[in-house]
Amino acid sequence: QWKLALGLLETAIRRQVRPNGVMFNSLMNALEKGKQWQLALVVAREQIPSRQIAPDEITCNVAISACERGRHWPLALAVLKAMPAAGVRRNSRSWNAMASALEKG
Repeated sequence: QWKLALGLLETAIRRQVRPNGVMFNSLMNALEKGKQWQLALVVAREQIPSRQIAPDEITCNVAISACERGRHWPLALAVLKAMPAAGVRRNSRSWNAMASALEKG
């Protein structure tokens, strides 16, 4: 369903609806679940900051899960470490996703 989520966001932007964190988090989640983990990270790294949207726990947790899916635990660890500096609280989902990323290698 990630293509549908991307299409909805693009339509909203074309109709001059200002996207918010919920919209981008939903897209990232759809991308991660659709095995498009690299695109999910692009959204987190480029699209969210370029639109002056602060990342939240969901943004970071989905990014960690995307790294897990891509079997890039060092990148997942970098996201986890960066959370406090970004003002984002780590929660049990953060730690569970990180543990899973380490387990999968």
